[in-house]
Amino acid sequence: MSNYVQRPVPQVKQRPLTEEEKKVKIMQFLQQKRETFAVNILCNMVQSEIDNLISNSSAPSAIVKMAVKMADELINELYPMPEEDKANK
Repeated sequence: MSNYVQRPVPQVKQRPLTEEEKKVKIMQFLQQKRETFAVNILCNMVQSEIDNLISNSSAPSAIVKMAVKMADELINELYPMPEEDKANK
């Protein structure tokens, strides 16, 4: 048997994020949420509209646009941005 004692590894302290880094992280989070919401909305819409999609060649693009618009509305409702951030977009 060995007498090796495992010592704790010293923790490296992370520096605090700058305002720009915080904004980038928030935008990445919102972008991921938007994509997830849009895909889920689209999947549910397609399941209920499959007959219309088969018979109408312009329906797919309309449904995709509607799903993205619904995802944007959901993001705005769930994660409202302060007025100054909206002006900067």
